[in-house]
Amino acid sequence: LHPINFYNFVNKEAERFKGKLIVKLDKTDLYIQADDFALQTILRNISENAIRHSGQSPVSLQYDFKQTNKEIMIQVTDNGNQFTGDINKLGHLFYKHNSPKGSGIGLYLIKMLMNQMKGDALFTNDEFFKIQLTFPLGTQESI
Repeated sequence: LHPINFYNFVNKEAERFKGKLIVKLDKTDLYIQADDFALQTILRNISENAIRHSGQSPVSLQYDFKQTNKEIMIQVTDNGNQFTGDINKLGHLFYKHNSPKGSGIGLYLIKMLMNQMKGDALFTNDEFFKIQLTFPLGTQESI
């Protein structure tokens, strides 16, 4: 794990989905402790799931932040349809609810990779589907 500027990393990843994805993130100086490959996999899965399941084109992903002195919670909300399955089963291997799309592996990978990086992933379903990622806080000075 090492400090990563989250804003730069997210925007670089979003370039893959140009035209299909709009990223809304306004905190430019946020550093998290993460692994590059794991973070890339997590962000790619979030984006692909939103594009695949939201029913919107383009999909809008809103990143919101809450910081303590030890960790940063990043909530990702898409502008798509509400999830209608059992929210408590999301993140379990091969759980797809009634969806003919996808394999059910993406959210499982997000959860496992976050745990490997000493973080956590939580899935909620209020008005929109949300993913909360909790990372150890990084600092620019430790780069």
